[in-house]
Amino acid sequence: MGTASGTTRCRGRPGEAVLPAGRILRGVRVALVTPGFPPNEVGGTEVASQRYAAALVRRGHQVTVLTRGAASPREEEGYQVREVFKDVHLASLHTPGLFRGLLSAVKELQPEVVHGQAFFGHTWFCVQSRKLMGVPVVAYGRGSDVYFPEGRVGEKIVTDILRGADAVVAQTAHMARRMREFHPREVHVVPNGVDVERFRCAREGPGEPVVLYVGRFRPEKNVPLAIEAFQRLRRRVPEARLVLAGDGPDRPTVEKAAEGVGGVEFAGDVPNEKVPELMAGASLLLLSSDTEGFPMTLLEAMASGLPIVATAVDGVPEIVEDGLHGHLAPRGNASALAGAMEHLLTDEDAWRRISRRNAEDASRYSWDAVCERMEVIYRSL
Repeated sequence: MGTASGTTRCRGRPGEAVLPAGRILRGVRVALVTPGFPPNEVGGTEVASQRYAAALVRRGHQVTVLTRGAASPREEEGYQVREVFKDVHLASLHTPGLFRGLLSAVKELQPEVVHGQAFFGHTWFCVQSRKLMGVPVVAYGRGSDVYFPEGRVGEKIVTDILRGADAVVAQTAHMARRMREFHPREVHVVPNGVDVERFRCAREGPGEPVVLYVGRFRPEKNVPLAIEAFQRLRRRVPEARLVLAGDGPDRPTVEKAAEGVGGVEFAGDVPNEKVPELMAGASLLLLSSDTEGFPMTLLEAMASGLPIVATAVDGVPEIVEDGLHGHLAPRGNASALAGAMEHLLTDEDAWRRISRRNAEDASRYSWDAVCERMEVIYRSL
């Protein structure tokens, strides 16, 4: 595929590889291979894959999503979804037959690009089968797949993908550096995206003090730390409430941490379509993770004009600039998180300034902006 002519420059954050934004000459046939897909799975990677596929179609590309599940093709928002494999993790390497459906689908579709979301078994298989498929492979790291590969086999998956993929993409410069620890190579940096208009809402001030957490209940998210920080906040802002929107394997631990803490509400696993409404009713977003890739919830909060309080882990400081988009605290520091929340809830001028800035800066993460960067990569192969 030839590169587009008449290029301009995309805006990028410090530390990112800034890519030129080419004028689109024609659509590209893309096979988007993802570990799961809504409505069957609704984690960050799955929702991002859905939004990205829809954005590519709007820009004139032909997209087929190849994902996990039973064989049941369906049409959604202009792209086709085929469920062609059953597993994406370590066992996949020892049972490659699980991916025969994936190989058959690629041969039938004859895409110009195979795009693997996350460094799991499905992307590893695509990279290992590049010559057999006769199609270039783009591998896009998403977070825990890069930061916490599962043992030696997981490390092999990451290393093999980095060695063999035609192009590799990270969500942040921090993640790109982590990838190069496995294998030194060129890594493009393309952030997550957000549907800016869907989350936009008018705000006048913090209103009733409502702290919102949106995400999975997993150990690395450290939701008990959020509860501890909120408990400290309640000593100074007793009317504050904490809404926990999510679920997951760490739920028993989270529920135990919330015992005896007033003002904590469990909203359950909220569909992404309902998240804008949740954010419209909140005063700030709290993220207390011990490690992160590029959480979509940060971009959704920015698009909503919602100030952010988060731990300064991994790539988070590339998204949230301390004092500009909210406040950052050291990993595991409940006291610092509580102090940051108190400042935003009690200083309305600071809250309004940050709210306006977040709403303005969210546009750099629109799905069109993300697609522009990825299109340049696709056309360079």
